[in-house]
Amino acid sequence: MQAAPPDPLLLAADILDPPPRELVPAAYVPHQPHPPQREFLELDCMEALYGGAAGGGKSDALLMAALRYVDVPGYAALILRKTYTDLALPGAIMDRAKTWLAGTDARWNDTEKRFTFPSGASLTFGYLQTANDKYRYQSAEFQFVAFDELTQFEQADYLYLFSRCRKPATGPLAQVPLRVRGASNPGGRGHRWTRRRFILREPDPDDPQDTPERAAERVFIPAKLTDNPSVDRDSYLRQLAALDPQTRAQLLDGDWNARPPGDWVFPEGLDAVFQLGERLARELASGKFTPPVGPEILLAADWGVNAHILLLWPLEGGGFFVPYEVVYHGDSVWEAAPKVAALVRHLGYPVREERFDASMPGLNAAFLRELRPLLAGRVKHLAIPFGKFKEVGVDYLRLLVSRTHAHMLDPERTPPAPLLAVSEEGAPVLAEQMRGMQYQDADAGKVAKGDDHGFDALVAGVAPEAARRQKAQTGGSP
Repeated sequence: MQAAPPDPLLLAADILDPPPRELVPAAYVPHQPHPPQREFLELDCMEALYGGAAGGGKSDALLMAALRYVDVPGYAALILRKTYTDLALPGAIMDRAKTWLAGTDARWNDTEKRFTFPSGASLTFGYLQTANDKYRYQSAEFQFVAFDELTQFEQADYLYLFSRCRKPATGPLAQVPLRVRGASNPGGRGHRWTRRRFILREPDPDDPQDTPERAAERVFIPAKLTDNPSVDRDSYLRQLAALDPQTRAQLLDGDWNARPPGDWVFPEGLDAVFQLGERLARELASGKFTPPVGPEILLAADWGVNAHILLLWPLEGGGFFVPYEVVYHGDSVWEAAPKVAALVRHLGYPVREERFDASMPGLNAAFLRELRPLLAGRVKHLAIPFGKFKEVGVDYLRLLVSRTHAHMLDPERTPPAPLLAVSEEGAPVLAEQMRGMQYQDADAGKVAKGDDHGFDALVAGVAPEAARRQKAQTGGSP
Protein backbone atom coordinates (compact mmCIF):
# COMPACT_ATOMS: atom_id res chain seq x y z
CA MET A 1 0.00 0.00 0.00
CA GLN A 2 1.42 3.35 -1.04
CA ALA A 3 2.02 5.85 1.77
CA ALA A 4 -0.15 8.95 1.74
CA PRO A 5 1.59 12.14 0.60
CA PRO A 6 2.52 14.56 3.40
CA ASP A 7 -0.15 17.07 4.31
CA PRO A 8 0.98 20.46 2.93
CA LEU A 9 -0.81 22.24 5.78
CA LEU A 10 1.25 20.29 8.34
CA LEU A 11 4.45 21.08 6.45
CA ALA A 12 3.55 24.75 6.46
CA ALA A 13 2.89 24.58 10.22
CA ASP A 14 6.37 23.12 10.80
CA ILE A 15 7.95 25.98 8.85
CA LEU A 16 6.01 28.64 10.76
CA ASP A 17 6.31 26.93 14.15
CA PRO A 18 9.17 24.38 13.97
CA PRO A 19 9.19 21.41 16.36
CA PRO A 20 11.19 21.95 19.55
CA ARG A 21 14.90 21.19 19.46
CA GLU A 22 16.06 17.93 21.02
CA LEU A 23 17.38 18.55 24.52
CA VAL A 24 20.32 16.31 23.66
CA PRO A 25 21.28 15.08 20.17
CA ALA A 26 20.50 11.35 20.28
CA ALA A 27 23.17 10.61 17.65
CA TYR A 28 25.92 11.70 20.06
CA VAL A 29 24.55 11.19 23.60
CA PRO A 30 24.10 7.55 24.69
CA HIS A 31 21.45 8.11 27.39
CA GLN A 32 18.67 10.50 28.20
CA PRO A 33 19.42 13.12 30.89
CA HIS A 34 18.38 12.37 34.45
CA PRO A 35 16.00 14.93 36.06
CA PRO A 36 18.65 17.33 37.51
CA GLN A 37 20.62 17.09 34.25
CA ARG A 38 17.46 17.90 32.29
CA GLU A 39 16.83 20.95 34.46
CA PHE A 40 20.44 22.05 33.87
CA LEU A 41 20.21 21.54 30.09
CA GLU A 42 17.00 23.54 29.79
CA LEU A 43 18.69 26.67 31.19
CA ASP A 44 19.42 29.46 28.71
CA CYS A 45 20.85 31.90 31.30
CA MET A 46 24.46 33.06 31.03
CA GLU A 47 25.86 31.36 34.15
CA ALA A 48 24.97 28.12 35.90
CA LEU A 49 26.65 25.61 38.21
CA TYR A 50 25.73 21.91 38.41
CA GLY A 51 26.45 19.34 41.09
CA GLY A 52 27.65 19.77 44.61
CA ALA A 53 27.85 16.13 45.64
CA ALA A 54 30.06 13.44 44.14
CA GLY A 55 28.46 10.98 41.73
CA GLY A 56 25.72 13.34 40.59
CA GLY A 57 26.56 13.05 36.89
CA LYS A 58 28.48 16.33 36.59
CA SER A 59 30.71 15.47 33.65
CA ASP A 60 27.80 13.96 31.70
CA ALA A 61 25.76 17.11 32.29
CA LEU A 62 28.54 19.36 30.95
CA LEU A 63 29.15 17.15 27.94
CA MET A 64 25.44 17.02 27.09
CA ALA A 65 25.20 20.80 27.38
CA ALA A 66 28.22 21.28 25.12
CA LEU A 67 26.73 18.98 22.43
CA ARG A 68 23.28 20.55 22.40
CA TYR A 69 23.90 22.89 19.45
CA VAL A 70 26.47 20.98 17.37
CA ASP A 71 24.06 20.96 14.40
CA VAL A 72 24.37 24.76 14.09
CA PRO A 73 27.03 25.89 11.58
CA GLY A 74 29.89 27.71 13.29
CA TYR A 75 28.90 26.74 16.84
CA ALA A 76 31.98 26.40 19.09
CA ALA A 77 32.15 24.86 22.57
CA LEU A 78 35.09 24.72 24.99
CA ILE A 79 35.42 22.43 28.03
CA LEU A 80 38.26 23.13 30.49
CA ARG A 81 39.99 21.23 33.27
CA LYS A 82 42.64 22.72 35.54
CA THR A 83 45.52 20.61 34.17
CA TYR A 84 46.13 18.51 31.10
CA THR A 85 46.65 15.51 33.38
CA ASP A 86 43.13 15.99 34.76
CA LEU A 87 41.81 16.30 31.22
CA ALA A 88 43.50 13.14 29.92
CA LEU A 89 42.70 10.77 32.81
CA PRO A 90 40.85 7.57 31.88
CA GLY A 91 37.15 8.15 32.45
CA ALA A 92 37.57 11.94 32.65
CA ILE A 93 35.46 14.20 30.47
CA MET A 94 37.64 14.13 27.33
CA ASP A 95 37.94 10.35 27.49
CA ARG A 96 34.16 10.13 27.98
CA ALA A 97 33.58 12.32 24.92
CA LYS A 98 35.74 10.00 22.83
CA THR A 99 33.65 7.04 24.02
CA TRP A 100 30.37 8.80 23.26
CA LEU A 101 31.41 10.03 19.82
CA ALA A 102 33.25 6.92 18.61
CA GLY A 103 31.58 5.59 15.48
CA THR A 104 29.66 8.82 14.82
CA ASP A 105 30.26 11.40 12.11
CA ALA A 106 32.23 13.61 14.53
CA ARG A 107 35.94 13.80 13.66
CA TRP A 108 38.69 14.00 16.30
CA ASN A 109 41.88 16.07 15.92
CA ASP A 110 44.34 14.86 18.54
CA THR A 111 46.71 17.79 18.05
CA GLU A 112 44.02 20.39 18.68
CA LYS A 113 42.06 18.20 21.15
CA ARG A 114 38.95 19.03 19.14
CA PHE A 115 35.92 17.29 17.68
CA THR A 116 34.49 18.72 14.46
CA PHE A 117 30.94 17.93 13.32
CA PRO A 118 29.41 17.83 9.80
CA SER A 119 27.82 21.24 10.38
CA GLY A 120 31.25 22.76 10.98
CA ALA A 121 30.56 23.04 14.73
CA SER A 122 33.39 22.16 17.11
CA LEU A 123 33.97 20.93 20.66
CA THR A 124 37.44 21.73 22.05
CA PHE A 125 39.08 20.52 25.28
CA GLY A 126 41.64 22.64 27.12
CA TYR A 127 43.25 23.41 30.46
CA LEU A 128 44.28 26.44 32.56
CA GLN A 129 47.18 25.21 34.65
CA THR A 130 48.97 28.57 34.89
CA ALA A 131 47.78 32.17 34.90
CA ASN A 132 49.02 32.62 31.33
CA ASP A 133 47.23 29.59 29.87
CA LYS A 134 44.01 31.53 29.45
CA TYR A 135 45.66 33.78 26.86
CA ARG A 136 45.86 30.85 24.46
CA TYR A 137 42.16 31.51 23.85
CA GLN A 138 42.37 35.30 23.47
CA SER A 139 41.62 35.29 19.73
CA ALA A 140 38.93 32.58 19.86
CA GLU A 141 35.13 32.86 20.02
CA PHE A 142 32.90 30.38 21.81
CA GLN A 143 29.18 30.18 22.45
CA PHE A 144 29.66 27.66 25.26
CA VAL A 145 32.45 27.54 27.87
CA ALA A 146 32.44 24.94 30.64
CA PHE A 147 34.69 24.40 33.68
CA ASP A 148 34.80 20.82 34.91
CA GLU A 149 35.52 20.87 38.69
CA LEU A 150 35.11 24.64 38.90
CA THR A 151 36.50 24.93 42.44
CA GLN A 152 39.95 23.98 41.12
CA PHE A 153 40.11 27.24 39.13
CA GLU A 154 40.96 30.81 40.09
CA GLN A 155 38.15 33.33 39.79
CA ALA A 156 40.29 35.52 37.49
CA ASP A 157 40.60 32.67 34.97
CA TYR A 158 36.87 32.00 35.10
CA LEU A 159 35.98 35.64 34.52
CA TYR A 160 38.50 36.06 31.69
CA LEU A 161 36.79 33.39 29.60
CA PHE A 162 33.63 35.54 29.52
CA SER A 163 35.49 37.75 27.06
CA ARG A 164 35.65 34.77 24.66
CA CYS A 165 31.87 34.27 24.67
CA ARG A 166 30.55 35.95 21.52
CA LYS A 167 28.25 35.31 18.59
CA PRO A 168 27.19 37.10 15.39
CA ALA A 169 24.16 39.39 15.30
CA THR A 170 22.48 37.55 12.43
CA GLY A 171 22.22 34.03 11.04
CA PRO A 172 21.57 30.66 12.70
CA LEU A 173 24.34 31.12 15.27
CA ALA A 174 22.68 34.31 16.53
CA GLN A 175 19.85 32.14 17.90
CA VAL A 176 22.20 30.08 20.10
CA PRO A 177 22.35 31.36 23.72
CA LEU A 178 25.76 32.24 25.16
CA ARG A 179 26.41 29.95 28.10
CA VAL A 180 29.14 29.67 30.75
CA ARG A 181 28.74 26.51 32.82
CA GLY A 182 30.49 24.91 35.75
CA ALA A 183 30.29 21.60 37.56
CA SER A 184 31.95 20.92 40.87
CA ASN A 185 31.98 19.44 44.33
CA PRO A 186 32.56 21.73 47.34
CA GLY A 187 36.17 22.10 48.48
CA GLY A 188 39.31 23.03 46.56
CA ARG A 189 41.18 26.31 46.21
CA GLY A 190 38.25 27.99 44.48
CA HIS A 191 35.64 26.90 47.03
CA ARG A 192 35.15 30.33 48.57
CA TRP A 193 34.61 32.35 45.41
CA THR A 194 32.44 29.60 43.84
CA ARG A 195 30.27 29.44 46.96
CA ARG A 196 30.00 33.20 47.04
CA ARG A 197 29.08 33.44 43.35
CA PHE A 198 26.65 30.54 42.95
CA ILE A 199 25.46 29.31 46.36
CA LEU A 200 25.11 32.71 48.08
CA ARG A 201 24.71 34.56 44.74
CA GLU A 202 26.49 37.63 46.06
CA PRO A 203 27.60 40.44 43.71
CA ASP A 204 31.33 40.58 42.95
CA PRO A 205 32.69 43.51 45.02
CA ASP A 206 35.37 44.12 42.36
CA ASP A 207 32.85 44.43 39.52
CA PRO A 208 30.55 47.48 39.74
CA GLN A 209 28.41 46.01 36.93
CA ASP A 210 27.70 42.85 38.94
CA THR A 211 24.56 44.16 40.58
CA PRO A 212 22.38 42.18 43.01
CA GLU A 213 19.88 41.74 40.15
CA ARG A 214 22.55 40.29 37.89
CA ALA A 215 23.90 38.04 40.66
CA ALA A 216 20.37 36.71 41.25
CA GLU A 217 20.28 35.43 37.66
CA ARG A 218 23.04 32.89 38.36
CA VAL A 219 21.63 29.39 38.81
CA PHE A 220 22.80 26.44 40.90
CA ILE A 221 21.34 23.00 40.11
CA PRO A 222 22.14 20.58 42.97
CA ALA A 223 22.61 16.90 42.19
CA LYS A 224 23.54 14.02 44.46
CA LEU A 225 24.51 10.39 44.08
CA THR A 226 20.85 9.39 44.49
CA ASP A 227 19.98 11.47 41.40
CA ASN A 228 22.24 9.43 39.12
CA PRO A 229 21.04 5.89 38.28
CA SER A 230 24.03 5.43 35.95
CA VAL A 231 26.50 4.87 38.79
CA ASP A 232 26.95 1.92 41.18
CA ARG A 233 25.74 3.66 44.32
CA ASP A 234 26.62 0.96 46.85
CA SER A 235 30.29 0.78 45.90
CA TYR A 236 30.52 4.58 45.72
CA LEU A 237 29.00 4.91 49.19
CA ARG A 238 31.52 2.42 50.58
CA GLN A 239 34.36 4.57 49.20
CA LEU A 240 32.92 7.78 50.67
CA ALA A 241 32.42 6.10 54.07
CA ALA A 242 36.21 5.91 54.50
CA LEU A 243 36.59 9.71 54.36
CA ASP A 244 36.72 12.12 57.29
CA PRO A 245 33.31 13.59 58.30
CA GLN A 246 33.87 17.03 56.76
CA THR A 247 35.03 15.75 53.38
CA ARG A 248 32.26 13.14 53.40
CA ALA A 249 29.71 15.92 54.04
CA GLN A 250 31.10 17.84 51.08
CA LEU A 251 31.14 14.91 48.65
CA LEU A 252 28.11 12.91 49.77
CA ASP A 253 25.76 15.73 50.78
CA GLY A 254 27.18 18.54 48.64
CA ASP A 255 27.55 20.63 51.80
CA TRP A 256 29.14 23.96 50.83
CA ASN A 257 29.42 24.97 54.50
CA ALA A 258 31.45 21.94 55.62
CA ARG A 259 35.09 22.76 56.26
CA PRO A 260 37.61 20.02 55.46
CA PRO A 261 40.30 19.05 57.96
CA GLY A 262 43.49 21.09 57.98
CA ASP A 263 45.76 23.35 59.99
CA TRP A 264 43.34 26.28 60.15
CA VAL A 265 44.70 29.60 61.36
CA PHE A 266 41.36 30.23 63.11
CA PRO A 267 39.94 26.83 64.10
CA GLU A 268 36.99 28.46 65.90
CA GLY A 269 35.67 31.81 66.99
CA LEU A 270 35.31 33.68 63.69
CA ASP A 271 31.53 33.76 63.88
CA ALA A 272 31.87 35.73 67.11
CA VAL A 273 34.26 38.17 65.39
CA PHE A 274 31.75 38.79 62.59
CA GLN A 275 28.81 38.94 65.01
CA LEU A 276 30.54 41.65 67.04
CA GLY A 277 31.54 43.40 63.80
CA GLU A 278 27.95 43.63 62.60
CA ARG A 279 26.81 44.95 65.97
CA LEU A 280 29.43 47.71 65.91
CA ALA A 281 28.65 48.42 62.25
CA ARG A 282 24.99 49.01 63.12
CA GLU A 283 26.01 51.36 65.93
CA LEU A 284 28.37 53.17 63.56
CA ALA A 285 25.65 53.60 60.93
CA SER A 286 23.21 54.94 63.51
CA GLY A 287 25.72 57.45 64.88
CA LYS A 288 25.82 55.82 68.32
CA PHE A 289 29.35 54.46 68.03
CA THR A 290 32.34 56.67 68.86
CA PRO A 291 35.98 55.58 68.92
CA PRO A 292 36.90 54.71 72.52
CA VAL A 293 40.63 55.19 71.84
CA GLY A 294 41.24 58.71 70.55
CA PRO A 295 39.60 60.42 67.59
CA GLU A 296 41.65 58.62 64.92
CA ILE A 297 41.58 55.45 62.83
CA LEU A 298 44.30 53.50 61.03
CA LEU A 299 44.86 52.20 57.52
CA ALA A 300 46.56 48.90 56.73
CA ALA A 301 47.48 47.76 53.24
CA ASP A 302 48.98 44.87 51.34
CA TRP A 303 49.86 45.25 47.68
CA GLY A 304 49.52 42.57 45.01
CA VAL A 305 47.47 41.48 42.02
CA ASN A 306 44.39 41.91 44.21
CA ALA A 307 45.60 44.68 46.53
CA HIS A 308 43.75 45.29 49.77
CA ILE A 309 43.35 48.30 52.07
CA LEU A 310 41.59 48.08 55.44
CA LEU A 311 40.26 50.70 57.83
CA LEU A 312 41.07 49.70 61.41
CA TRP A 313 39.40 51.26 64.44
CA PRO A 314 41.38 50.81 67.72
CA LEU A 315 39.23 49.39 70.49
CA GLU A 316 39.48 50.14 74.18
CA GLY A 317 42.13 48.06 75.90
CA GLY A 318 43.54 46.68 72.65
CA GLY A 319 42.18 45.06 69.54
CA PHE A 320 40.53 46.49 66.45
CA PHE A 321 37.27 46.94 64.58
CA VAL A 322 37.40 46.62 60.76
CA PRO A 323 34.35 48.44 59.35
CA TYR A 324 35.39 48.70 55.67
CA GLU A 325 37.81 47.41 53.05
CA VAL A 326 38.95 48.68 49.64
CA VAL A 327 39.93 46.00 47.13
CA TYR A 328 41.36 46.76 43.69
CA HIS A 329 43.47 45.16 40.97
CA GLY A 330 47.05 45.92 40.05
CA ASP A 331 49.11 48.88 41.20
CA SER A 332 46.70 51.69 40.26
CA VAL A 333 47.09 53.56 43.55
CA TRP A 334 45.57 56.68 42.02
CA GLU A 335 42.30 54.73 41.91
CA ALA A 336 42.61 53.38 45.45
CA ALA A 337 43.47 56.63 47.23
CA PRO A 338 40.22 58.51 46.44
CA LYS A 339 38.17 55.50 47.57
CA VAL A 340 40.01 55.35 50.89
CA ALA A 341 39.82 59.10 51.38
CA ALA A 342 36.07 59.08 50.68
CA LEU A 343 35.54 56.44 53.37
CA VAL A 344 37.68 58.31 55.90
CA ARG A 345 35.82 61.57 55.22
CA HIS A 346 32.52 59.71 55.47
CA LEU A 347 33.45 58.49 58.93
CA GLY A 348 34.65 61.95 59.90
CA TYR A 349 37.97 60.96 61.43
CA PRO A 350 41.58 61.57 60.37
CA VAL A 351 44.07 58.76 59.92
CA ARG A 352 46.57 58.38 62.73
CA GLU A 353 49.08 56.27 60.85
CA GLU A 354 49.34 53.83 58.00
CA ARG A 355 50.68 50.31 58.39
CA PHE A 356 51.83 48.75 55.15
CA ASP A 357 53.85 45.80 54.01
CA ALA A 358 57.35 47.26 53.72
CA SER A 359 58.25 45.00 50.79
CA MET A 360 56.53 47.44 48.38
CA PRO A 361 58.14 50.84 49.16
CA GLY A 362 57.38 52.24 45.71
CA LEU A 363 53.68 51.55 45.95
CA ASN A 364 53.56 52.73 49.56
CA ALA A 365 55.09 56.06 48.57
CA ALA A 366 52.90 56.47 45.50
CA PHE A 367 49.75 55.72 47.46
CA LEU A 368 50.66 58.20 50.20
CA ARG A 369 51.40 60.91 47.62
CA GLU A 370 47.89 60.44 46.28
CA LEU A 371 46.23 60.12 49.69
CA ARG A 372 47.85 62.90 51.76
CA PRO A 373 46.37 65.87 49.83
CA LEU A 374 42.93 64.24 50.01
CA LEU A 375 43.20 64.00 53.81
CA ALA A 376 44.81 67.42 54.35
CA GLY A 377 48.16 65.84 55.12
CA ARG A 378 47.03 64.19 58.35
CA VAL A 379 48.79 60.92 57.61
CA LYS A 380 51.73 59.26 59.30
CA HIS A 381 53.41 56.30 57.60
CA LEU A 382 54.68 53.18 59.33
CA ALA A 383 56.01 50.31 57.19
CA ILE A 384 55.85 46.81 58.64
CA PRO A 385 58.68 44.39 57.77
CA PHE A 386 56.64 41.23 57.29
CA GLY A 387 59.59 38.88 57.60
CA LYS A 388 60.02 39.97 61.20
CA PHE A 389 56.45 40.58 62.34
CA LYS A 390 54.11 38.32 60.38
CA GLU A 391 54.34 35.34 62.72
CA VAL A 392 53.80 37.43 65.85
CA GLY A 393 50.97 39.29 64.07
CA VAL A 394 49.22 36.04 63.21
CA ASP A 395 49.62 34.80 66.80
CA TYR A 396 48.10 38.04 68.09
CA LEU A 397 45.14 37.72 65.71
CA ARG A 398 44.54 34.18 66.99
CA LEU A 399 44.55 35.56 70.54
CA LEU A 400 42.06 38.30 69.58
CA VAL A 401 39.75 35.79 67.89
CA SER A 402 39.90 33.43 70.87
CA ARG A 403 39.11 36.22 73.37
CA THR A 404 36.32 37.58 71.21
CA HIS A 405 34.80 34.12 71.02
CA ALA A 406 34.94 33.73 74.81
CA HIS A 407 33.56 37.23 75.38
CA MET A 408 30.60 36.76 73.04
CA LEU A 409 29.76 33.43 74.67
CA ASP A 410 29.72 34.92 78.17
CA PRO A 411 30.21 38.72 78.22
CA GLU A 412 29.56 38.92 81.98
CA ARG A 413 32.52 36.72 82.90
CA THR A 414 35.14 37.85 80.38
CA PRO A 415 36.82 41.25 80.00
CA PRO A 416 35.71 43.35 77.01
CA ALA A 417 39.22 43.59 75.55
CA PRO A 418 41.37 42.95 73.63
CA LEU A 419 38.84 42.00 70.95
CA LEU A 420 38.62 41.77 67.18
CA ALA A 421 35.51 42.82 65.26
CA VAL A 422 35.13 42.57 61.47
CA SER A 423 32.07 43.78 59.60
CA GLU A 424 31.33 40.92 57.22
CA GLU A 425 29.15 43.26 55.17
CA GLY A 426 31.74 46.06 55.04
CA ALA A 427 34.73 43.75 54.50
CA PRO A 428 33.35 40.60 52.80
CA VAL A 429 36.57 39.63 51.00
CA LEU A 430 38.62 39.83 54.20
CA ALA A 431 35.98 37.76 55.99
CA GLU A 432 36.13 35.03 53.34
CA GLN A 433 39.94 34.98 53.46
CA MET A 434 39.93 34.69 57.25
CA ARG A 435 37.55 31.71 57.02
CA GLY A 436 39.87 29.95 54.57
CA MET A 437 43.33 30.69 56.01
CA GLN A 438 45.41 27.57 56.61
CA TYR A 439 48.96 26.95 57.70
CA GLN A 440 51.46 25.68 55.18
CA ASP A 441 53.74 24.77 58.08
CA ALA A 442 51.92 25.03 61.38
CA ASP A 443 55.08 24.46 63.46
CA ALA A 444 56.85 27.37 61.79
CA GLY A 445 53.73 29.54 61.74
CA LYS A 446 53.86 29.90 57.95
CA VAL A 447 50.47 30.69 56.45
CA ALA A 448 49.63 29.07 53.11
CA LYS A 449 49.70 31.43 50.16
CA GLY A 450 46.77 32.18 47.91
CA ASP A 451 44.25 35.00 47.85
CA ASP A 452 45.47 36.46 51.15
CA HIS A 453 46.03 40.18 50.60
CA GLY A 454 43.23 41.19 52.96
CA PHE A 455 44.57 38.87 55.64
CA ASP A 456 48.11 40.24 55.15
CA ALA A 457 46.79 43.80 55.42
CA LEU A 458 45.15 42.85 58.72
CA VAL A 459 48.43 41.36 59.95
CA ALA A 460 50.22 44.59 58.98
CA GLY A 461 47.64 46.55 60.92
CA VAL A 462 47.95 44.59 64.16
CA ALA A 463 51.69 43.81 63.98
CA PRO A 464 52.95 46.86 65.95
CA GLU A 465 50.56 46.15 68.82
CA ALA A 466 51.48 42.46 68.68
CA ALA A 467 55.18 43.31 68.80
CA ARG A 468 54.68 45.66 71.77
CA ARG A 469 52.76 42.97 73.66
CA GLN A 470 55.44 40.39 72.98
CA LYS A 471 58.18 42.78 74.08
CA ALA A 472 56.32 43.53 77.31
CA GLN A 473 55.91 39.83 78.02
CA THR A 474 59.50 38.83 77.24
CA GLY A 475 61.24 41.97 78.44
CA GLY A 476 63.15 42.22 75.19
CA SER A 477 62.73 42.84 71.49
CA PRO A 478 60.33 40.60 69.50
